[in-house]
Amino acid sequence: MNEFTETKTERVCVADLRVGMFVSKLDRPWIETNFPLEGILIETQEDIERVEQVCNFVYVDHKLSISSVAEPITLPTASIVSIRACRPKNAGKNSSLRNRLSTLQVANDGWKTNYCSQSYQSKSTFDKEVKVAEHVVSDISVELTGVMSLIRKNEQPDYERLEQRVGLLVESVVRNPDASGWLSKIHRSHNNVFRHCIRLAIWACIFGREIGLEKVEIRKIASALLLTGIGKSQLPSSVLENFSLSEPSEEYQKHVELTCSELKRLKHIDSDVIEIVANYTERHNGSGFPEQKTGNSIPFRARVAGMIEEFELQLNPYSETGHLAPSSAISNLFKVKDILFEAELVESFIQAVGIYPSGSLVELDDQSIAMIISHDKEKRLQAQVAVLVDGDGKALEKPVVIDLQKGVKKWTKTKRYSISKGVSSAGIPEGVLYQAHENLFKKQKSWLGLVG
Repeated sequence: MNEFTETKTERVCVADLRVGMFVSKLDRPWIETNFPLEGILIETQEDIERVEQVCNFVYVDHKLSISSVAEPITLPTASIVSIRACRPKNAGKNSSLRNRLSTLQVANDGWKTNYCSQSYQSKSTFDKEVKVAEHVVSDISVELTGVMSLIRKNEQPDYERLEQRVGLLVESVVRNPDASGWLSKIHRSHNNVFRHCIRLAIWACIFGREIGLEKVEIRKIASALLLTGIGKSQLPSSVLENFSLSEPSEEYQKHVELTCSELKRLKHIDSDVIEIVANYTERHNGSGFPEQKTGNSIPFRARVAGMIEEFELQLNPYSETGHLAPSSAISNLFKVKDILFEAELVESFIQAVGIYPSGSLVELDDQSIAMIISHDKEKRLQAQVAVLVDGDGKALEKPVVIDLQKGVKKWTKTKRYSISKGVSSAGIPEGVLYQAHENLFKKQKSWLGLVG
């Protein structure tokens, strides 16, 4: 068994499917069905009937399942609420979670109509855009370092330069989101907080593009998430290392006030950016901080930013342990829809990102480990992948690129591979990833030269 694997699946007859099970694989290609995702959480009897119409058996991932009991799921459930049901320590005595939930604003505030007016098409190849995006991400890292340095010296940084670089990132992601998705995994930084914030900004651009936000709106959310590093970088390292997503410490919560205080001193800062930072740690059910706001009283942009960070911190925690595969993080988001985040926003995020986003690690059916290079949104399981570790767990000297749609020609036959499951970002040493990037994009004129 490959030491890098994370999840386990079981073959199940469709007659034995139960509500709460997570179907990770069908007995036929996903593209032959009408299911929108490469993964289904069975919520109702109707979901089971839909699967029965196209399959005889499926594979169930028990780790991603909410339960293995054939009881209807009614969200929220007690087990799910416990993820963030406790009242923040700084909440007043009269601001109980029950009281806040009783006044929860659950009506949709029309964010799709008000904000999602664009439709973007890829206009650049992955091979071309990854080289452009690498320079953009590097420049953002340099500018962010400069901003932080001047703030520590109590001097006025040139925020406009950083904002311009974020604008270039938005343009790059609009042209081809897969390139920046890949770089979010590869980018090096001397500061883990900076690296975390750059990943947040990239996710903001990818999600914003997919739901059709105006570029200026994408830039605001990406900039705000990037700038949360101002307050986070001022926290003791022990606060970040001991961070708990389910119960952030009072010390950690201070980063919001620290960031906003510094942002208000900056020249040319957009007030919307400050608003996002001030509210992005609030949660739908009132369990967030600093003001325990609920529902639509949390600004839309801040709701997006908060969900993105919740997702990213599951993939890449501040500490060196606890990394989840995207499929697991997606499942966790699904469990807290209409609890921590409104259902429609969560569902839009899941549709946009998928369980195998570009830059994520996967195990193929021969137990080798690969990294997603790019894929068609409608055919996410037919991706281009770079195989980094063979089925015996040995890192390859050079990555082998496979187009899962076409397979690999061997003599007169075509060997086809498929994605078996997701692997966490800690599944492969970073050195292997960096070397793969070097071989694919710096030692080759094109990564296509390594196609198997």
